[in-house]
Amino acid sequence: MIPLLSGRFFFISLVCFFAGAIGGALSLQQRVHKISGGELNILANSWATLLFVPIFSGVFALILYVIFLANIVDGNLFPKFQIPSEPAAGIDSGYLIRLFSNTYPASLQDVARLIFWCFFAGLSERFVPNILGKASKTDEEENSDGKKENAD
Repeated sequence: MIPLLSGRFFFISLVCFFAGAIGGALSLQQRVHKISGGELNILANSWATLLFVPIFSGVFALILYVIFLANIVDGNLFPKFQIPSEPAAGIDSGYLIRLFSNTYPASLQDVARLIFWCFFAGLSERFVPNILGKASKTDEEENSDGKKENAD
């Protein structure tokens, strides 16, 4: 938060987390009228339980941010990033710090896309797990195809 206020750089991870948390809070608010009386009592008497949904949603938004950085999903609907070049000597902790402090969406449209998808990741609880499941299945299929080809 200090870097954001000082104007040195904009920590995009915080934006992702808060967009997801807002989406999660909105999702909870939309579902509250469908919750049974017992569950509603639990929510009313426990701040921790009430805050769990937005925090969980913010974490999913951060996972989605990493998915975008890794190009696991790609296309015109998803944000592109300006990523610091990888050092020739290999990845070290200094590079990881530069990666997360100096990686930004490539354009204003990409900022909007990132905020939208992070908000959506919080709003739709199954969105990020579904992406991970599909990516895992694709990876398993590619690995099994490679093993089959090697066996032939």
